[in-house]
Amino acid sequence: MAFILDHLNAVAVGAVLLGALLVVQMRQQRESIVTTQRHGARITSAAFIETVQRDVENLRTNEQAQAAFEATRFVLRRATGTDGETYTSHVSFPTLKDPGLGSASPVVIVGYTVEPSGATLPVGPIERPLYRITRYEYSRADGTVRATGTIEQVVDFDVAFVDVDGVEVWTHTGMAETPTRGRMSVAVAPARPPRALPGTAPTAPMAVRFAGVVEIAASGATAGLPPVEAGTAGIPAFPGD
Repeated sequence: MAFILDHLNAVAVGAVLLGALLVVQMRQQRESIVTTQRHGARITSAAFIETVQRDVENLRTNEQAQAAFEATRFVLRRATGTDGETYTSHVSFPTLKDPGLGSASPVVIVGYTVEPSGATLPVGPIERPLYRITRYEYSRADGTVRATGTIEQVVDFDVAFVDVDGVEVWTHTGMAETPTRGRMSVAVAPARPPRALPGTAPTAPMAVRFAGVVEIAASGATAGLPPVEAGTAGIPAFPGD
């Protein structure tokens, strides 16, 4: 009888130790997944904000857009999300098609359209709506507005311009001249983390935010007009118009 009791005790102790080891291993695996997801969000948001900065830095004047398209476009809109926070819902403007060519580059119209994805995610203590941002580009040679890339899991997106008087502008109303600087930021949340282990509190993902400020080279410049691509004059509507 004593042998059987000792054996059962050993089995019980072994089961407890095995369970503890499994919990530790699962916790390590979960932390590794969360770290990987956050790293992915960081890479995605950094690449996106670099693209926005490049486009804004090479923003063209109304005169240059008129020469390229016989029309111009500068749109900056804001909206309010279900969490009460405002964000840039659309921004579009003329910029260089190939910045490496400098003033020899044709002009294109780029636009960033922000749409609610329908999903939400707890970010810190707040349930935040998630957005999808799509970059569009129109060139006279292509003749159509085409999507060039999309970023998901966006928590916040803000673009503002500084006008010639040093005033920060968040909507396009009254922006008659080429702004001098552009400010932009994006916050991207990692994917929803794995389910929390029994007896442990769920981990709320923390959004990764990148921001930047760029000087707009064409502001105040008197450079020549850009080359005009073959194609129909005018600028079509962008998604969200």
